[in-house]
Amino acid sequence: MRRIDFTREYIEAKTEKIPFAGCWLWTGALNMNGYGRLRARGSAQRGVWELYNGSISPRLILRHTCGVRSCVNPAHLFTATKRDVVVTHGLTRSPEYNSWTGMRNRCRKPSDVAYKYYGARGVSVCARWESFENFLADMGERPKGMSLDRINSLGNYEPSNCRWATTKQQHENRVLNR
Repeated sequence: MRRIDFTREYIEAKTEKIPFAGCWLWTGALNMNGYGRLRARGSAQRGVWELYNGSISPRLILRHTCGVRSCVNPAHLFTATKRDVVVTHGLTRSPEYNSWTGMRNRCRKPSDVAYKYYGARGVSVCARWESFENFLADMGERPKGMSLDRINSLGNYEPSNCRWATTKQQHENRVLNR
């Protein structure tokens, strides 16, 4: 296996900088949860953090101030303990959180029963919605009797293409009906 020197130049080559947000999006391999991955070092975020800021305890994890999991900008990262992040929003049993995790699983996990209709067809979740808090801010509370729907059923999950819809609205919006 070829050894890669993990340098600032390597990071420049493996990131796409988003000027308006300040994010450095990792363009290398991502793990199943959307975090940057390095073959020999594990987390791309940890590798970048340690290159720019020095090593940290293995008991600490890195969190994002921007909410974008693929972001490796050390200015957007901060250290936390696992206990600090178990519940950050208190909504893990809410209908909105269930919709968010379902959306992500359909697009990312081949073991999900609906993956063949979403992830396998190239449907993805926008970078902003890597954070549940951003998803909730964009979508608001889920009205009773409604669920997450893509307006253009051939498009991705993103703020401009999603709404809360009734079962009837979703049925009328299926790919088969287009």
